[in-house]
Amino acid sequence: MEVLIRDYTSSDFPQVKKLILDAENFGEPFLETEMLNIKKNTSLGLGKIFVATIRDQVIGYISLGRRVFALMVDSIIVDRSYQRKGVGRKLVEKAKEYAKAQGFHVLRTDTGTFMDYAIKFYIACGFEPCGYVEHDFSLGSKQLHFYIDLSKKT
Repeated sequence: MEVLIRDYTSSDFPQVKKLILDAENFGEPFLETEMLNIKKNTSLGLGKIFVATIRDQVIGYISLGRRVFALMVDSIIVDRSYQRKGVGRKLVEKAKEYAKAQGFHVLRTDTGTFMDYAIKFYIACGFEPCGYVEHDFSLGSKQLHFYIDLSKKT
């Protein structure tokens, strides 16, 4: 399975939209938010999006937003049939490379405390827990915060 990670283009949108709609804990309620993130991180130049493809089929994406002192993983979605096959890890590695190239020293993300698989995934990718929000009004749950110190020598 040859997975290619490349920059997102507007022609990828139909496939990315399908990923959003089919993803566990995303779907229709998050479509508008994800569409705004895509616009913010591409056409407004406030971030970056990479897609994972196999033979021109988009099987995953990572949306990265610029923050004051860090690059933030706004979202990462991999098609269910390609999960646990290294696609998400490749997207995170690309995000690390991009963050370093842009001069960021921190890559951060967050996820709900109820999303055990996401927590395990982020830790496996090298993220370290660094706090949480007790009550996120938009989701009604605790949100765990994670970061990777990109200035460390590996």
